[in-house]
Amino acid sequence: MSGRRSSFKNVTAKADLAVYLALLYGKPGGIFHDNLPCKNEDLPLLPQTELTDNVSLFKMVRLTGALAAICVYKDHAQVFALTVGVLVDGSNSQDVFLHLAENTEVSESVIKHLHDIWRLLIDLRDSPDHSTAPISLAIYHHSFLKFRRRFKKRQYLFFEIYTQAIIQHVSSSQPTQKKLFFTLLSQLRGLQNAVDSPVKTEAVQRTFSAVCALHQQWKPYLDDPSPKSLFLEWDNVAGMFISFPEQIVMLIHRTEDANIQFSLRRYLGKLFTLHEHSLAICEIVFRKELAPLLGGTLVIVPIPPDKPNITLNLTEGHARALILDVASGLKEMDSHVVYEAVISKLMSKTARNNLLCSPLHDISFKGTVHCESNLLAFHHQHRLPDTINFIACSKLSSFLYPGITQHLILRLGSPPLGRSGPNRATVASRLSSYPIDSR
Repeated sequence: MSGRRSSFKNVTAKADLAVYLALLYGKPGGIFHDNLPCKNEDLPLLPQTELTDNVSLFKMVRLTGALAAICVYKDHAQVFALTVGVLVDGSNSQDVFLHLAENTEVSESVIKHLHDIWRLLIDLRDSPDHSTAPISLAIYHHSFLKFRRRFKKRQYLFFEIYTQAIIQHVSSSQPTQKKLFFTLLSQLRGLQNAVDSPVKTEAVQRTFSAVCALHQQWKPYLDDPSPKSLFLEWDNVAGMFISFPEQIVMLIHRTEDANIQFSLRRYLGKLFTLHEHSLAICEIVFRKELAPLLGGTLVIVPIPPDKPNITLNLTEGHARALILDVASGLKEMDSHVVYEAVISKLMSKTARNNLLCSPLHDISFKGTVHCESNLLAFHHQHRLPDTINFIACSKLSSFLYPGITQHLILRLGSPPLGRSGPNRATVASRLSSYPIDSR
């Protein structure tokens, strides 16, 4: 596979927002979103397999997304894309193929980690006590740096500012609320001590125990859809007590809505992500429709990164059409002003990003095809018939989210917030369209 040519040599489909939406959500009427535009109905889909006839798409998407997410071991700047294929033989045994892509070479430690998790799943199936702790601990150990960064990100908001707001709001006539809040605060302090343990093995074990306790107690509150739910009330209160310095912090983080920046509900939701991924993976053992997956062999196929040499002609005549095509909202602006702003921004990045720029605005650089696009192109080239037609990403694709957000603002009148937005942890996309062209 090392001699494979660039996956995008033969990709010529026109890139537009409809293609991006189809890539992320699947064809209109699917399980993610209804009535999304898709202009590529004639593009072939990969055939359904026996597994997808018997297992709901939701379960497969959840499992595939969890497998992609647990590959992450760095604290930031790491993304994986993954597909699951199932080959059924005459004895009803099902060999599982994982095609895995990263923006760099897939590490051998990641492949070993996935094999270890699979072996632990088989042990769990054969174990009389059915303890899922070994699997969860292995997942936490591998992804601990990512979890630790997620927990500590803007932590002071909840231990300082958020606490002050709740203390000012919760009166002595609300002892139950006050007790609940300080119970949660105490548990978060305990988790902070756990992740800061100097020995990694001890830190992982203590962190896992703390998150289990938090998840068991607070998950029902997070799932409460009521407009008067506890966390929603706390978030609203915190948003009322933000001082001017904190508003500056929000401005730096490009957040306009105080309740988003200071949302304890969203913070806990992200905190529970890794734990819920481990639960989703353990369902392979406990769901009878998924259990046959453990009867065969796990085969992991790493997809090498695609790094083509790219030259872009950015003279005004060439660039104007592209800028106005992908950013339709700029059509009302002076195209020359927009062009000059784009070129100025590019020029400021050339030195630190190894870009070579000629006086005629020809820019040459060594590009990297994003992992989910590389994996998608690989499947379109090779047409593997037993692949479930979903791609899971460990993180929402950076080039997709702005387009999705803008589309939903135009469609719904507001950006996607909280649960109404795309799931960043489990992004599933049907292999129904080419992702991007050479632009």
